Amino acid sequence: DSIVRTGLALINSKRSGRAKFVNMVLGLMCLTGRRATEVLLMTVGIATLTPVKNETNRMVFHGQLKNEQAANPTDDYEIYTLAHSAVIVRKIKELREMVKAGLGLPILNKLDFSEYDNDESTKLSINISLNRAWGHRKEGKEKGNVLGLAAREAGFGNRLSIVEGGDIADAVPTNPDDFQPKQLRSMYVALAYKYFVYDKKESQDFSSFGVQLLGHSKKGVAIDYYTNYRIKGMLAM
Repeated sequence: DSIVRTGLALINSKRSGRAKFVNMVLGLMCLTGRRATEVLLMTVGIATLTPVKNETNRMVFHGQLKNEQAANPTDDYEIYTLAHSAVIVRKIKELREMVKAGLGLPILNKLDFSEYDNDESTKLSINISLNRAWGHRKEGKEKGNVLGLAAREAGFGNRLSIVEGGDIADAVPTNPDDFQPKQLRSMYVALAYKYFVYDKKESQDFSSFGVQLLGHSKKGVAIDYYTNYRIKGMLAM
C-alpha cells in the first residue's frame, strides 16, 4: 500500500539532523496511529510501545493523551501496527539516541519530565509545550508547522485518492494542500481495519474497532472524525 510505503520510507529517511527526526516521527505516526506528542514522549521514555509475544504487528501502548476519552485512563492497551513491531522498536530507539545527541526538537532536552506521571498540571504544561514545539513557517504559501509541511511534502495528501469519506465526509479536509498530520490517525484506522479485520473476514464493525485501536471509551464526536475514512472498494461493516 502506498501509505504504508510512505511511512516506511519516512522512518528510514536518508536526511540528516532534525529533518530526519521530523520524518521519522511522521513515519511512526503513520504506522502506529499515535499522536505527534505521544511519539515525542516515546523519545524520552514516558510513552512506550511494547511488542506482544508471538505477534508481528501487535504492540501494547502506554502513554495515551486526552485521558478523558480513554477507555481506562491509566491502563495500557493493545494496538495493531502497519510495520513489524521489531522495526517500530528499533526506530523508537533510534529517535531516543537522536534526542540524546541533540538532534531532536530542542525542547526535548530542556523540559523536566521527572514529575510527568505524578502531577497533572506538569503533564498538561509539558504536553502543550511539545505540541507547540513544531513551530510555524509563513514563507510564501507554506503556512503551517514543520510537521505539517513534512506531511504534505511526503505526499500524504495525494494518498487520499485511495480512501473515501464516511458519513461525515466534509469533516476531514481532502485537499492535498490542506492535509494535517492528525489525518494520519484516520488513514491508520482504515488501513488497520482492512488488513486485520476485513481481509481476514473477521466480524468486528469498523467503529468499535476504531474505538479500541485509538483507546477511546466510546463512540462519539472524536471517534467519528477518526473513523471517517474507508479504503475504496471495502464494503462498509
